[in-house]
Amino acid sequence: MTYQETEKYIFEKLPMFQNIGGQAYKPTLENTENLCAFLGNPQKKLTFIHIAGTNGKGSVSHSLASIWQTAGYKVGLFTSPHLKTYRERICINGEMISENDVIALVETLKPKIEEISPSFFEATTAMAFAYFAKKNVDIVILETGMGGRLDATNIVTPILSVITNISYDHQKFLGDTLPQIAGEKAGIIKPNVPVVIGEYHAETLPVFVEKAQKENATLYKAWENFEAKFVGEDGEDIAISSLNNNLSTQNKNKFIDLLTLWGREGLLKGIYQLKNFATIAQVLQILAKEWHITPEICKHALENVTHITHLKGRWQILHEKPFIVCDTAHNESGFEQLFKQFAKTIVLKHIQHIVLILGFAKDKNYIEILKNIQNFFADYRLNILYYFTSFPLERALPAEMLAQEAKKQLGIDGQTFATVKDALDFAVQDFSIKTVENTFIFVGGSNFIVAEVPNL
Repeated sequence: MTYQETEKYIFEKLPMFQNIGGQAYKPTLENTENLCAFLGNPQKKLTFIHIAGTNGKGSVSHSLASIWQTAGYKVGLFTSPHLKTYRERICINGEMISENDVIALVETLKPKIEEISPSFFEATTAMAFAYFAKKNVDIVILETGMGGRLDATNIVTPILSVITNISYDHQKFLGDTLPQIAGEKAGIIKPNVPVVIGEYHAETLPVFVEKAQKENATLYKAWENFEAKFVGEDGEDIAISSLNNNLSTQNKNKFIDLLTLWGREGLLKGIYQLKNFATIAQVLQILAKEWHITPEICKHALENVTHITHLKGRWQILHEKPFIVCDTAHNESGFEQLFKQFAKTIVLKHIQHIVLILGFAKDKNYIEILKNIQNFFADYRLNILYYFTSFPLERALPAEMLAQEAKKQLGIDGQTFATVKDALDFAVQDFSIKTVENTFIFVGGSNFIVAEVPNL
């Protein structure tokens, strides 16, 4: 098969959550175990850091991959979903898996695929393990898909587990309450393997504590030990510092007293990244000495994450005049964090006109997100335009339906556009925007909306 034929086969043959949603979810590890056994259990030859969480796990995964790569290690990075190409999901040192390697892996796995009909994510996980083992990577930064306990990635025993945060998302599969969702994410906590918890709540912390105690896993609460904040004249630099003076006696290696990151182009932007930096600092406190990672290495790696690992869509600035940004936030919690960045942008850029180019997957609580957006901007005297669009997948909410529901339930008048490109082109040329100097155009609502941004 050619690469195009191979990609068509895996997209059409394997149920894909990215395309069809819940129909692709398989709440068992059996298929992944069978696929990996067929491939010789490559996961048993690899070293993992396993990362789960509702939001932030992609940023943390890419940041850790950047650090280990900068330290001279060969780093496998497994993430999802992809934005532009399937090959983004499986990378080594910032380079996507080659087309030929994808073809070879699918050809190898095809008999088993035909036999057991795994999901797209199950097959991709097994393929990633086989690829990383073949290439003899030193470490794999492994991001879960949707959950934790029954996630296809959860057949590994890592050297460290990380849970970034817990908020409402995928309730149909993970539970309707925060403790239930936390219980699913806590499924990646393994016997005698330390675990880092990033953001937590009074409702979720007991779940993590109980699971860690049950597994005899040392629990580290990043927020209690580290903080990250904006500093500098323009407020774009970030200072990461230790909060606990006893860290040096606890670990005999106080890795971070104060690490200042300059606000360069390659640094992950967005106020919400501050929580991720605290989580990253805690990971380093545990592992840096063993892996010969220095603060200098971390500084360079974190200041250049987007250059080193090519992470996209996290408060990514696409254009300065007009100021255009895209972000992959796709649930209520993600937008709550974005609002802080919106507020900062409005002040710093003297914004008067805002164009919100929005689209959602139909299984998201898009009305609640729109309501929160509406409430946030009610505090500002701004000219706000809503442009509704969609993306070419079965999970997509049609732009016309989004506009109808927004009008019916919230009184929002929005224009509809067939594509993100159409919406962007119109926004830049919109006659109702008086001047580009004080205009802010935002593109978001879904990973898949961001994926449709031209030349991302």
